[in-house]
Amino acid sequence: MTPTEPLIEPKPAPRPERWTPEPSAFDWEGWLKHFEAAHGRRPRILHIGNVANNGYNNAKVLVEAGFDCDALCYDYYHIMGCPEWEDADFAGMVRDHFMPNWRDVDLRGFQRQHWFAQGPRYWAIGYLLARRAGRARQAAILWRILSFGQWMASKRPSRWYKFAKRSWIFAVQQYERLRVVGPRVSQTISRGMRWTRNRVAAVVSAAVPDYRHLRRTAIWRARRQRRLWRMAWKKWRAWGAHWRWPLATIWKVLLQLLLTPLLLVGLVVLVACIPLVLLDSLGRRIHKRQRHQARPRAARPVSTGLPLSFRLSRRLMGWRHGIFARLTGVDPRALDTPAFEAEFQARCAELIADFDRRFPNRPDRLVMLDMLPYRSVLPLWKELFSRYDLVEAYATDPILTMLTGYQPCVAYEHGTIREIPFADNPTARLTALAYARCDAVVITNPDCREAADRLGVKRFVPIPHLIDRKYYDPGIADDGPLPPEVCPPYIFSPARHDWDVKGTDILIRAFAAIAHEYPDLQLVTPSWGMDVQRSRDLIAQLGLSDRVAMIEPLNIHNLIRVTRGARALVDQFRFGVFGGIGPTALAVGTPLITHLDHDKSDWCMEPPPYFQAHDVATCVQALRAALECDPGSLRASLRAWMRRNYWHGQVVERHATLFARLIDQYPRSTP
Repeated sequence: MTPTEPLIEPKPAPRPERWTPEPSAFDWEGWLKHFEAAHGRRPRILHIGNVANNGYNNAKVLVEAGFDCDALCYDYYHIMGCPEWEDADFAGMVRDHFMPNWRDVDLRGFQRQHWFAQGPRYWAIGYLLARRAGRARQAAILWRILSFGQWMASKRPSRWYKFAKRSWIFAVQQYERLRVVGPRVSQTISRGMRWTRNRVAAVVSAAVPDYRHLRRTAIWRARRQRRLWRMAWKKWRAWGAHWRWPLATIWKVLLQLLLTPLLLVGLVVLVACIPLVLLDSLGRRIHKRQRHQARPRAARPVSTGLPLSFRLSRRLMGWRHGIFARLTGVDPRALDTPAFEAEFQARCAELIADFDRRFPNRPDRLVMLDMLPYRSVLPLWKELFSRYDLVEAYATDPILTMLTGYQPCVAYEHGTIREIPFADNPTARLTALAYARCDAVVITNPDCREAADRLGVKRFVPIPHLIDRKYYDPGIADDGPLPPEVCPPYIFSPARHDWDVKGTDILIRAFAAIAHEYPDLQLVTPSWGMDVQRSRDLIAQLGLSDRVAMIEPLNIHNLIRVTRGARALVDQFRFGVFGGIGPTALAVGTPLITHLDHDKSDWCMEPPPYFQAHDVATCVQALRAALECDPGSLRASLRAWMRRNYWHGQVVERHATLFARLIDQYPRSTP
C-alpha cells in the first residue's frame, strides 16, 4: 500500500502580520498563589451561557487549575448544553433533545458539580447568590428547586402538562367571563340561595312549632350523651387492658363493616353538596363585592378591576420574592431603587451615543426601546456580578454585563459574531456594541477574526475549543460497544445535515462515487439537522439506503468511540476553519477530511495534518487517500500537532493569563 500525495496540505509561507503562538512568560500559577495569600480566597470567575458545553468545559479545567469558578446556564436545556452530555458515559438517548429528562437514561453514577447551575433564570441566580453567601442549607434547597425546574421543563411536551396548562387557562377565562356578566349572575345566585334558606326554615318552623327550644334541648342531650360515652370508653379501656382478644383482627373487621356504609353515605352527600356550597360561596362573594363597590368612597383601589390572572401572578410574584429573600438573603424588590433607575437611564444614553460613535455607517440605530426589555432583570444580574472578580460571558450574554456596567468582562464567541451582530434587530445592535466595549474577546473560530475587526474589537485572544484529557484516553474507546447500527469498516461524519452550512450533500455524492470500490464500507451520519429529509431522499435516489446508517446524536464518550473506530472522519466543507469536530478526530488519531482556508486559520495555528476537500471531486480523492493511508503511522503526527496547537493546557494558560491581567486592572477586595 503506497501512501498518497501528500498527507498534509502544503503550508504557505507565514505572513508577518499573522499571529504566531509564543510561550507565555507570565507565571499565572505564581499569581494565583499571591492572590490567594493576599485575599484569603481564590479568584472568583462567573461563566454565563453554555452553548455546546463551552462554559462548562472552561469552568471545569479552570477549577482544576485553581480558580473558583461558577457556570450559569439559565433557561437553556439542550442536550449539548448539559454536563451529562459531556462527561457521563450513558447508553441510550433521552426522548427530547431540547428538554431532556436525564432520569430516563442510566448515567452510571455521574453527578453534576455544584458549581454548575442550570435552570430557570430567577432560581439559578438565587442559587449562586446563596452559594456565594455561604448559605449551605439554603443553597441545597435551591439546588433541589433547580432540579425540579429541569424536570418540569422536560415535561412540557407531555400530554398531562399541556392538559393542566389548558385547564388552568380555561378556568381563568371562565372566571373572567363570570366577572363580566357579574351583576345578573350574582343576583340570581344570591336570590336563589336566599330563597332556598328561607323556604327550608319555613318548612321546619311549620313542622315543629317550638323549633329553637327543641334544638337547644337536643344540643344539651347530645353533649350529655357524649360525656356518658366518654366515661364508658375509659372504663372499657381500663377493663380491656387486662383481657386479651382471642382473635386480633375481629375488631378491625367489625369496625370496617360498620364504617363502610357510613363512609359511602358521607361521600355521596359530600359530592352532592360540594357544587351547592361552591355556588353559594361564589354568590356571596360576588354580591358582597358589588355592595362594597356601590358604597361611595373617596378613592377606589385600582386593583379591583384587574384580571384574575394578573392578580394571581402578582400574588405569586410576591410569594416568590419572599421565598427568594429568605433563601438568599437578598430581596429583589429592594434592589430596584430610584438610584438604579437613574443609573440605567444614564447608561442607556451613554450606550446610544457610543453606538453612534463606533458604528456611524450602520443604517440601523440603537434606541432606548432596544434596551427596555432587559430593565426588569438587570438589578438581580448586577447583584450577582458583584460577587465575582471577573465575568466571562458567552454568545450574546455580554449584553448583560454591558447594561449593568460591570467590569472586567470577557466575551467568548463560538461563532456568535459571524452574522448575528450585523443584522437589523435589537439583539444584533446590542451584541455588536457589547463585543466592541468588552475588556477582551476570546476568539475560538479563526474566521471570526474578520468580524472582530469589523466590530472594532481592540483586544482579543485566540483560544481553541477545549479538547480535554478524555479524548486521549484509549480506555474510553475500549470501555463500551459501538452503536448497533454501526458496522466496521465505516466513514463517520458527525456534522448535522445542513447543505448550505455544512455541505452534507457533497459527502453523500462522493461516497456514492467510491461505494462500488469498497463494497463493505459504510457511511455513518447523525439523523439530525434541517436538511435530514433531503439527505434521506438523496441517499435513496443514489441507491445507498443499505450503505448509510443514520444514528442518534452521540454523547462525547460515544463520539470518541465511534470516531476512534472510523477509517476516516469527514467534517464540513463551507467555513474553511476548525470547529469542534475536526480536533476530535486528530486527538483520537483518525484521518480527517475537511476544508481549511489558510487565509482564515493560519494566523492562530499551524496547518494540521488533514486531507483537503471542498467539492465532490476533491472529496472523492480525499476519501480514497484517507482509506489507503496507514492510520497507525499517521496517529503520531496527529497527536503531536494537537499537543502544539490544541492542548488543553493552552486553554488554561491563555485564560489564566488573561484573567490575571484583567483582575489586576480592576481590583476588588471583597466581591
